[in-house]
Amino acid sequence: MRKNLKRIFFNQLDDYKTELLTKRGVYKIINLSNGNFYIGSTTVDFFSRLKCHLASLRKNKHGCNHLLNAYLKYGEKKFIFCIFKILENDDEIRKQEQKFLKRYIKQKVCYNTSLDVFSFMKDRNHTIVARKKISKALKGRPIDKAVLKRRFGRKNTKKTIKKMQKSALKRDDTKRLKVLRSKKHRELVSKNQKKRMKNKKNRDKIRNTMKKIWKNKKYREKAVKAMQGKKRTKRQRNTYSICKFGKSIAFRKDGKTITVVSLRHFCKKYKLNRVTLRLVIRGVKKIYKGWELVE
Repeated sequence: MRKNLKRIFFNQLDDYKTELLTKRGVYKIINLSNGNFYIGSTTVDFFSRLKCHLASLRKNKHGCNHLLNAYLKYGEKKFIFCIFKILENDDEIRKQEQKFLKRYIKQKVCYNTSLDVFSFMKDRNHTIVARKKISKALKGRPIDKAVLKRRFGRKNTKKTIKKMQKSALKRDDTKRLKVLRSKKHRELVSKNQKKRMKNKKNRDKIRNTMKKIWKNKKYREKAVKAMQGKKRTKRQRNTYSICKFGKSIAFRKDGKTITVVSLRHFCKKYKLNRVTLRLVIRGVKKIYKGWELVE
């Protein structure tokens, strides 16, 4: 191996191809004009990684904006490649890179922006401009079939579920909840649901799935246990009665009008028969024991 291998100009990479192809580890890309540098690592070999850097810089599409701007300003001749450490184990390579990043990341000399080697966006957020660019790029793009096949029918392990639960408990959902509780969001959801329920195919699908679910004994037992000892609120009973009859119900007797929340409780209170009272609701009978329907 050559003695001057540790410092190589970009235009001299092909001369050191044989030496660089057999080595891997942590490296630096140094700007000779001001001494600023970029820290990186490779688990394959130095030559292929550097060629990748050069290709992206020449195409004006490098991931590190600071390094790209410096490359465009000073030119290719002002940059050199320097080997920091030659390592063989993949875990050690990442750990060493992380150590160097922690030491230099806060300094102005370092071009790197990511704080963590293992996760690029850890403790960082995209800017509003970057978010708009990402949304424009992704709009109208179809999802790859290979990605769908990988995720279809796949279930998360218990460990991943526990991790997700822990992260969800720490998460601040105030902004998301404000959006969900807003009137605009609720109106949009109701409109979408109404459109969905107008279609017969969707209604049939929902009906068939619910029938299949209720045929399962275990699910029925769970549902019964969950509802045992629980009482419906007035609002729930009112919505239930409206959903069942398709409208809010009110009865009149001797000038008094009473809105019915629960038909069963109303019949118990005034000692009425539920079957005959339903005939009044349907319009078969007009009056039952002095009670008439308010339309």
